[in-house]
Amino acid sequence: MPDDRWELEYCYGYRSADSRNNVHYNANGNAVYITACLGVVLDQGNNTQKFFGAKPAETSHKSRANDMDQHTNDIMCIAISADGRRALTGQVNNAPVMFLWDACTGEKIQRFKLPAGSKGVIACSISADGDCVGCVDDSNEHKVHVYGADGSL
Repeated sequence: MPDDRWELEYCYGYRSADSRNNVHYNANGNAVYITACLGVVLDQGNNTQKFFGAKPAETSHKSRANDMDQHTNDIMCIAISADGRRALTGQVNNAPVMFLWDACTGEKIQRFKLPAGSKGVIACSISADGDCVGCVDDSNEHKVHVYGADGSL
């Protein structure tokens, strides 16, 4: 193994084929969007990006990857809080998770694990007061899940 580690500098790409309402502006006026398993914060003024995710995988296969700090599969939806400071993203998977993260810095705030039997997250939202987050899963029943800010279901 080489001594050096890789670091993502810039991401060329944007998920638009199978998701909607997926580009927003944060409190600083920067674009926030999704592509693959990344949340991207684009500063158009100096053409730089910050990321939620982009850490090297701890395993070679995404079905066994650690999803405690970042998405391990494609992100299907994104929502931004009313104040533009937090982003919520949900991924596809048979054991889906959502993450609440800082929409300005890309830092993780909270992880939400959907209950057993859920499928990928197809829509998500943050309440107007920021105290709750919710999502719709991709199961046949399209179940709605609502979580408190502390991660409780």
